[in-house]
Amino acid sequence: MSPVAINFFRSIKTELDLNGPILSFSQQPTGIGSTVTGSVTLSGIATVSFTGISTPANVGVITYKWWEQGVGPLSDGTNITGTGTTQLTLSNLRSPQDNNRKFYLVADYAGSRAGSGSTGTGNALNEPLSSGIATVTVDPLIEIISFSGDASALTNQTRTFTIDASLTDTTYGDVSYQWTLNGVDVNDGVVAVTTTSSTTIPSKIEKTYSSDASLTLPSTATNVRLTVAGAAGGSGGSDAGGGGGAGSQGRVGNFPYASGARTLEFKIGRQGNSGSSGNQNAYGTGGASSYAKGGDGGGAGQNGWSGGGGGGGGASAVYDSVKGGYTIVAAGGGGGGGGSLNRGAQGPPNGIGVGLGFGRVRDAMSNGTSSPDSGDNGVTKNGDGGGGGGGGGGARPSNYPGSGGGGSSGQDNSSGGSGGNGGASGFDTRYASFNYDGYGNPGDGYINIVFDGTVDVPTTTTRRTTISGSKTPTLTLKADTVGVQTVTCRVTSSAATNRVGITSIANFAVLDNADSYVINIEQIGVGTTDYNVNVQNIDLFNGEYEFDLVPNAASSFYSFYSPDKDIQVEMDLYGGKGTNRGSNLGGEGGYSRIRFTMEKNVEYVIAGLSETIKAPFLYKKGTLLACVGAGGNAGTTNRGGFGGGVGVAGDRGRGGLPGTGGRTYDEGLLPNSGIFGSIYSSATAVSPDTKATGTSGGRVLPCPRGVYYRNQGFAACADVGTSVQFRLKDGTVASGTASITRGFKAGYSIIETGGLGSTNGGNGGHGAVGGAGGEQGSGGGGGSGYSNGQVDVISSILGGSDGVAKVVMRVVT
Repeated sequence: MSPVAINFFRSIKTELDLNGPILSFSQQPTGIGSTVTGSVTLSGIATVSFTGISTPANVGVITYKWWEQGVGPLSDGTNITGTGTTQLTLSNLRSPQDNNRKFYLVADYAGSRAGSGSTGTGNALNEPLSSGIATVTVDPLIEIISFSGDASALTNQTRTFTIDASLTDTTYGDVSYQWTLNGVDVNDGVVAVTTTSSTTIPSKIEKTYSSDASLTLPSTATNVRLTVAGAAGGSGGSDAGGGGGAGSQGRVGNFPYASGARTLEFKIGRQGNSGSSGNQNAYGTGGASSYAKGGDGGGAGQNGWSGGGGGGGGASAVYDSVKGGYTIVAAGGGGGGGGSLNRGAQGPPNGIGVGLGFGRVRDAMSNGTSSPDSGDNGVTKNGDGGGGGGGGGGARPSNYPGSGGGGSSGQDNSSGGSGGNGGASGFDTRYASFNYDGYGNPGDGYINIVFDGTVDVPTTTTRRTTISGSKTPTLTLKADTVGVQTVTCRVTSSAATNRVGITSIANFAVLDNADSYVINIEQIGVGTTDYNVNVQNIDLFNGEYEFDLVPNAASSFYSFYSPDKDIQVEMDLYGGKGTNRGSNLGGEGGYSRIRFTMEKNVEYVIAGLSETIKAPFLYKKGTLLACVGAGGNAGTTNRGGFGGGVGVAGDRGRGGLPGTGGRTYDEGLLPNSGIFGSIYSSATAVSPDTKATGTSGGRVLPCPRGVYYRNQGFAACADVGTSVQFRLKDGTVASGTASITRGFKAGYSIIETGGLGSTNGGNGGHGAVGGAGGEQGSGGGGGSGYSNGQVDVISSILGGSDGVAKVVMRVVT
């Protein structure tokens, strides 16, 4: 058989260029770090090129797909977009979970026929083509997880501010801290800030004016007193052998004055000038006054040489803005007459400048009818004698034609001149009263005022703030001055994207000890373990505080103390109501109100606020101060008995065989041995303590023995130290409790005193002595209350508490 010829080179028509293009990347994605916003964009661009003799039309397209190394191809989603484009955007990146993620771009060429009669393009020879790998570096962020916030303290009492901050990726290292106080970076040590302020205090104010002035009195001005003095007249001039007359004194008066806001204007008179020896120009000029000036003296006689008259004194006056007029005028004195040859001159007819009444003060201004009246000039006659004195300035009363008349000159060379009259003084009785009849002033006028008012006293205060931990997560502050300061913390890291984290502003308030009643409360045994501790800081100034029953607690204590001072407090003790059974009610718990003084940094403990005990027991260190009883439980046929308040016995239950109520003991006479109630038959009693049997109730210990401290040899009532923390029954220190004077011993106090009900009878309530359990459906008895005599019992009753056990505390002021 002949072999068949095979043609390996058949001619098959095609429009494709079998020599397809080659893919390459003109832009490679590169590694990039995150921005503050936590978003990045990666870019990559591919191109094609052809080889060979012919270059077909490039009618294909390049397609893209982003891949993540170790994950695979990506799809658009919440935090990823652009997975099928040249740009991939990654959002909400976090460190460390998004750090060092690796991405690359895969390019593919989809060939295509160009059209009839043309050469098409085949697939790329090297497709698919992957780009280089781009690594995303996400720097960590500073996260402020928590900040303690505002804090208050008394003066010289420390308070701490804490911050919990870190990098989101701790492999980059730690953060640094810088605390600020009032906006300023601080270091450890003492910051002293001195401020100056003014304090308004009551004061007696006194001022004296010798020239015109005004004074505004405040509304608080009381006991106002004015002394107003007119000016004296000048002396007459002397001639040969004849002395001039003396000028008279100005008038002085002392006036109690109206209180209250007003502006007083003071017009001050000046003393008149003295005359000289000469012709008619030898007179003295009158004393100046902006109210009423003194008159000029008269000149010597025209035909000879004699002494001139002295000028009159100016008046002093008080203008009151409330009245809108003058209220007091003290007149000036008259000037003396001039002397003549061998003849002395005469003085004024009245020795003190009060023209009316010749020295006796009169009301020249009643009903506001007075007006200023300047003194008349002295008279100069044609003779050769001495000149007359000038009149004193004063007020013009309505019933008097004038005041301060000038004196006459002598008739001839052998006669001296006469002195001038003083002016008229007076006051308005609606604003002032006259204290006494006045006296003379030999010089210039003046006004003195004295009143009870207030003055601003500059006060310089230096506040010293002691700082520690300024560059740590915990800042401790103490200040010696009342006031509020602001606190922030700046957290930094060179590795972090956000570089700086700043807390919100917290206030450090330093309070006055007198207005603060701070109590620190340590709640121990919260939840299902004794080791849980919750610490509170309260101020009883803000209101009362309630110690509540702690549900689901294995055991629970409230340990509390006053860190700053002794505080007198009042407590309402509520025993818990017994359990109902059907329509039969549990007995009400006992109620009492007591008062006592909490001593500074001394431990006080409340036990029994649990669902199993339902009766509050109050201790001072290792001694039971007071307790009230819980109500008895109801039986199936009858109600339970009421619990007793402090010093009140418990009530029996109801029914045929009810439980008896717990008995009471006199103050301080509770026996030293305890008895567990029959409910707690499984308890282990330590001699000399015992366990009750049957339905009997037990008896509380006056001082808890504890477990750890008992094994350490401490007596039940003894203190355990002056600077110790609370210890649990196994000796474990309760973390976060304060180092104060303590004596309470946890783990063995025998507050479990209720009696066990039998045959559907109700259990007895716990108390100082527990109520007995009821039998055959009868109710259990209520527990009793007790005091050791170290508290004041304000009120105490049987029953009175129809809810859960609790204690309410308030300050007594």
